[in-house]
Amino acid sequence: MKKLALGALLAGFLAACGGGGSGDDVVQPIDARADSTTTTDAGDTTDAPVSLVCDPLAPAGSQGCAANEKCTWIRVQTTPTIIGALGCVPDGTVALGGTCTRGPDGQTTGYDTCVAGNICIGPSTGGICQDICGFDGSANAACAAGQACTRYQNTFANAMEDPIAGACNPTCQPITQLRDDNNMPCPAGQGCYTLTSNTETTAVCARTVQWPDPMGGSGTVTLGHNDAIPGTASANACRPFHAPRRTGPGATTSECGALCQPNDVSQNLNVGDEGGVGNHTCADLNAPPPETVVGGESCRYFWAREPFTNLSPFSNTLGFCWDHTLLWYDSNNDMTGDMKTPRCTTLPVGMDLLPPIGNPPVPDPLFFWCIKQPTMLTGAVGHSKRYLAEMVGNVDTLSPE
Repeated sequence: MKKLALGALLAGFLAACGGGGSGDDVVQPIDARADSTTTTDAGDTTDAPVSLVCDPLAPAGSQGCAANEKCTWIRVQTTPTIIGALGCVPDGTVALGGTCTRGPDGQTTGYDTCVAGNICIGPSTGGICQDICGFDGSANAACAAGQACTRYQNTFANAMEDPIAGACNPTCQPITQLRDDNNMPCPAGQGCYTLTSNTETTAVCARTVQWPDPMGGSGTVTLGHNDAIPGTASANACRPFHAPRRTGPGATTSECGALCQPNDVSQNLNVGDEGGVGNHTCADLNAPPPETVVGGESCRYFWAREPFTNLSPFSNTLGFCWDHTLLWYDSNNDMTGDMKTPRCTTLPVGMDLLPPIGNPPVPDPLFFWCIKQPTMLTGAVGHSKRYLAEMVGNVDTLSPE
């Protein structure tokens, strides 16, 4: 993981605050991850070990701050660009799981009321204190059993930088929307959301983003299938049982796409399940049925969206709704869509008839994500997976607000 550089942290911090300051009320900007970039004689850059001056993962009282202080993420400004910094601030009083608030933006005010080791996730006027975690595999970075460390946008990172820390969220099952630890639904106002990175897919309970009413009303709305996502997409940008996706081949904008429960489908095999199984079909979430000439959507296996080689717990159990009427299909391996994706019901079982022809051949129902991916063939459909992952636009971060 690319480390967050000190230069980026401090430059944003000082620029937002008008330079340094003095006095007891000034937050101390901290070298959380000192500049980890070293340059070789050949001009290559590599990640080098970094030192922690203020460590939000360390136990309370051992974070590199003064007595009765904590190391945390401070919101310096929200507009025109969100900027934050790591620093030492007065310790909070709200324990894990309690309702917290965050002060107004600013280097001396933009921190939350959680006790050390926790971060306030949610609206600044009423979030929840969640355990701070890390991604380096250390003991201090770990979450409790039944939880996973999750990256949040603009939290422990600025812009597109990799977060130096995250927050723990309960893991869950996207099909049932139930938590793994107690088989109960996620808390009210939350859903079970999938996050796919270059190495893994996880699913956690998280708050559903509330968006301003596009009609100009004073309330908020949630987004469903085919609804455009304003701004940067996050895994929880849509209603539960949805995930962000690009609006079309080559698009830079995103929309919400329904998830579904897949089944193996090909010519003369489970043709009635092309749109999904049971109560988890694409049509159940307002997607046009597969036979629709323009905009028809079918349920394809989630493994196709995962750019990594190994199978995840959701590769062969979760599906996504896919508009096969658009020019998504790359027939000549040039990473450009030039044909419509064929419907699964048109593909003969076990035959490789459509280009590109594999060597050895890859059955078309497998190449087009219509059947489960066998473990022994994880590399055979690598190009198909990489291309689709790029086209769909996976996200591995949550919105904290």
